Amino acid sequence: MKYATIALLILVVLEAIGAGIYLSSEAARTIPLVPTEELADPTIMPQIEALAEQASNGTADDWRIYGEALIGKGFYAHAEPAFREALRQDPENFDAMFGLAFCLDRMGRMQESSVAYSKVVQAPSESPEQQIGQINALFAMGRNALREDAPEDAQRYFQQNEDYPAAEYQLAKLAIRSGHADKALPIIEKNLANIPYSLGFHFLNQRAQTELGNTERAYLAAAMVERSAYLVSQNFNTNYVAPLDESTGLSGKLSELHLAALDNDTSKVIEIAEAIDREAMDHNVFVADLAKSEQLKAYIQANDTEKALALIERLREKGRIDAVTLEAEGDAKLQSGSAEEAVQLWQRAVQLSPSEALHVKLAKQLPDRSDYHQSRAAMMRGLHEFRRNRIRGAIPHFEEAIQLDPTNGRAMFYLGEMQFYLDEFDQAAEAYRACLEQMPTHGRAINRLKFLDSRESKPDPGT
Repeated sequence: MKYATIALLILVVLEAIGAGIYLSSEAARTIPLVPTEELADPTIMPQIEALAEQASNGTADDWRIYGEALIGKGFYAHAEPAFREALRQDPENFDAMFGLAFCLDRMGRMQESSVAYSKVVQAPSESPEQQIGQINALFAMGRNALREDAPEDAQRYFQQNEDYPAAEYQLAKLAIRSGHADKALPIIEKNLANIPYSLGFHFLNQRAQTELGNTERAYLAAAMVERSAYLVSQNFNTNYVAPLDESTGLSGKLSELHLAALDNDTSKVIEIAEAIDREAMDHNVFVADLAKSEQLKAYIQANDTEKALALIERLREKGRIDAVTLEAEGDAKLQSGSAEEAVQLWQRAVQLSPSEALHVKLAKQLPDRSDYHQSRAAMMRGLHEFRRNRIRGAIPHFEEAIQLDPTNGRAMFYLGEMQFYLDEFDQAAEAYRACLEQMPTHGRAINRLKFLDSRESKPDPGT
């Protein structure tokens, strides 16, 4: 009896210990914070809930993946505890470190964010992607310092990010703001040598030259602002978030659809677009609208007039009438033998959004207006070259546009622009004057001529 009592006591103690271990583990267990919002894309929340379930009994990487999915949809407050749990399980998880810092940054908790970013900067990097993450983290620390009105700290962080264009942009900007445009110029010139069509650095160049009283150089810098693209990102957020956004919802399918469209895989485009349409379940989803545009083009390409017109009718019932639907409807009408209706629809579309393709179609169907539309199509080809900074390649297209229609004042202006950017100022002035004969109130042509005339009126420094 004595031994039985002892055995029973041992069993009770063991069960108590086991229960205590279980309860303590349950108490320590992190419960995923799941958003309760209703989103336009009905596929997102079920996927997020599935990732939450996987994380609740999963590894640090499961928690990180859940946190990144939440970031992709802008749920920063929900993502923060997910990244903290990932780091509790694996304190060296680089991506979780960055994710936590980013969440704090987006929620405006700048001091906490900078501390978290500093851990990213100090962590060992094992891949080029992680090295880029550290560059972005250091840049974010500088940006946080600016937001906290601490320009000296910001300058120190940006200086540590040597050769990173976004950081050097901020350094040049700080120099101009503090009245040291002369110190900004070497930074600007260095970066323009590497990124010749950077809108940001040309804008800073214009400001610096203006501050220093270099009027002509400031004007030329302003001209470069007009033709440049924003090639220096001042915010890495988009590059970081965009892939995370595609991890849930219909956004990922849209990427697949665009790849299929680039490959001219009509059947694949239709398959993906129809799948997106089914999953969107008539919700007003932006992704679904983009998919329908590609779907329409694919139906036309496949000569499936009936499906194209049926989809256009559905879109019209929902209030969508734009250049894409009008052009597609015109294409469908032409395929079904109604050329006159097609022309009317294309004319409406070209008023909304001119394109080379529309002008080519109209030129074929309207012999008496063929030169007019071919001229506009040639001008569109020239603009296509210009926007890719192929200046000399654009000139023949603008010349063709003028030859086809000698009243095309816009083509004359753009021809002048090409010559202006090539420093062929005499030819440019001639083109601007020709433009003003057709379009006397063309403000930009008037502005250019004023500048060119002012250059000619200056005394020669050598005399």
